This record gives sequence, C-alpha cells and structure tokens, in this order.
Amino acid sequence: MIMKIALITTSFLPAIGGAEFVVHHLAQQWSLQGHNVCVFNSLTDEIYHPDANYSVKKYRLIRGGKRFGFHRHPFCWQGVRCMKNIIKDYQPDFISAHFGYPIAVWLSKITSCPKWLITCHGAALKTYERNVRRRFKVDDIIANALSRSNGTVAISRFVRNAYEELGVDSSKIVDIPHGVDFERFQVKAKANIRDKFQIRQNAMIVLSVGRDEFVKDYESSIRAFSQVAKNIANVYYLIIGHKTNRFRPLTEELGISDRVIFCEGLYDDELVAAYQQSDMFFSASYAETFGLVNLEAMAAGLPLIITRADGTVWPAIPDTDNPSAYVDGDGYEPAVIDGVNGLVANPHNVDEMADAILKLLNDEKNRKQMGNYSHTKAKRYDWNRISKIYLQ
Repeated sequence: MIMKIALITTSFLPAIGGAEFVVHHLAQQWSLQGHNVCVFNSLTDEIYHPDANYSVKKYRLIRGGKRFGFHRHPFCWQGVRCMKNIIKDYQPDFISAHFGYPIAVWLSKITSCPKWLITCHGAALKTYERNVRRRFKVDDIIANALSRSNGTVAISRFVRNAYEELGVDSSKIVDIPHGVDFERFQVKAKANIRDKFQIRQNAMIVLSVGRDEFVKDYESSIRAFSQVAKNIANVYYLIIGHKTNRFRPLTEELGISDRVIFCEGLYDDELVAAYQQSDMFFSASYAETFGLVNLEAMAAGLPLIITRADGTVWPAIPDTDNPSAYVDGDGYEPAVIDGVNGLVANPHNVDEMADAILKLLNDEKNRKQMGNYSHTKAKRYDWNRISKIYLQ
C-alpha cells in the first residue's frame, strides 16, 4: 500500500550528524519504495543531498526554546501548533518522528494523531553530558511522551536500557537498529587518500571517524597508537572528525605528529575512499547510542577495534542464508564479535587497545578474514531492509 509518510525532526541536512543522515536514508528508501515522503524540519526548505528524491519543508519555531526549554510555554505551545499544522496540511498516513525531546513531547499532546514511531537521538537518552535532561529535569515528561507513541525505537541495547530506566511503557519499545547504505561502499572510490594526505602507498592506515566529543576518548586512542608507532614504522593514524585537530599538541608531545593525520571532515567519495583504503577501523569511544561509523566500516569490509559499550550491541537482523551464532536471548548481537570481525578492548585501557592494533597489523590473513565477516554482516543492515521494518 502506498502511503504518505512524514518524517518530523528538529535538525536536518545540511547540518551534519548521525541523526540527520538517519532521517535522509529513511526518507530516501521509502521514496524509492513508492511512498510519498516529506521531511519536516526547523532548519530549511531546501534539498541539500544530491540523491534526495523526497520533499523538504520547514516549520518555524519561536526563538529561545533551546535556552529556556521546548517543554515550557510559549515554546511548547508553538511546537504543538507546528505539529498540528503538519498533520492538517500534509495528512500523513504514518509519522516517523525523530528526537524524543522535543518532537515526541509535542506529538504526545495531540489527541487525533496518525500512527507515529519515535526514534530518539542524543538529548533524550544521554545523561553524561550537560544536556536537557540534566538542565531541565524532564525525565518524566520525556517518558510520558514516549509511552504515548505507537512505538519507541530502540536502536541498541544502550537505548533500550535508557528507555527502561526512564520508565517508558515496555510494550511500546520496538527493537530496530540503524542501517547503512551498503551499495555506496561497494563502488570503488575515485579519490586516493594516500595521495591526498601524502601517505606512502605501501603504508598501513588505522582509521577513526567521528567529531570530537569527550566520550569518543581520542586521547586514549592517540596514546594507544603512540605505542603502536614505536613497534611498527610503516603505519599511520587517520582521524576524520570536526574539532579533532585540538589533539595535535598531544601528538607532538608523544613524538608521533608525523604519523597522525587530522582531517576536519571528508564527504561523499573521499569519505568512502578513506574507509576502503584503510586497513582497520579503530574507535576508543566508551559510550554510543549506536555507532553508525562502525557499521560503515563493516560495509567497507574492515576489521574493527572498539571498546565495550552497550551502544555497540544492536538488535540482530536475521539471515537464513548466513545465520549468526552470536545472537543473545534478547535478540541482540554485538557489532564486533571479539576475534571474529574484530577485537574488543576495555574502555580507557590504552595497553589493551595498542595490543589489539598490533595484533591485527601483524596478521594480514586474520585482518582479511575479519574484514570479510564484517562485510557479510553489514549487508544484513542495509537501509532498504531496515526501512521496511519501520512500516511493519
């Protein structure tokens, strides 16, 4: 059945972040499947992604909501009014809502609302930052709003646990992971990362992707690489992410500034090239809601080294042709199965991280085997498949 689908979010492209690309991929896939799709957001009326085949419309909010709280008057009143206008004018059959705070809070106050699923990103989930939950003490408001949805999407074990701790109605929690544009990583990129960053053609590359946040723990990852650099001369560490350049003084202190390359951002073909032309993916992050970059690395056929974090345990996607033996009783599976498609270290443990990197760099056969498993696993998480689960 062809449907009218509204995706409602606060932030969207050209803002860059995991949530913005999740919304884009869902909208793109539903449109390709024949549905009429529009993304409603508070930033823009323009379509910025070159492949987008959906509509984009902007709704207008009163300034001050971020500072004083979107749940307070008059910001909540205006938000609810925007949601009502979207429903009245667009008349969607289904709403894919994003950001539990404030979108779910606003939608929950509408009595005659079409079926809506809410996918939370960041603010409604995290308590380890000075975010809205700590600033405004809105846990009960968020929990009540999520419980009034038709379904609250848990993209990882971390997110499910966060919902349960908030007190969200357990019957409303639906386990659906994020996905990856698998085919994007199967086409050989035209860019040459070694040429771009003046890395020797025969050198090995350890790759990290993600903007600087304290939970990413780039300090530990750089210190771990400094141990690796002392043992292997022909290896470089490429870090791609906004504001990561602030760690350059640390690399100078450790004497590895010529072996660590910082890049504020790579996009499109160059980003794909970075994944495809690296030898392994490395993340020292100790807290993730999901970790999209891990899935992208897997789609590019890379072995991964990550730390133990609930956000890297995802709802398993079954595959009758290649059944996984690593799904637990709750239907979850680790992104990285230790010793199968990568290695797992304890958070903040620099020595363990360094040992894991050295182990893979010194074993090309094992790297390729792990990368092959990553590649096979990532195919199950293609956005085309994930998007259809939302509509079931």
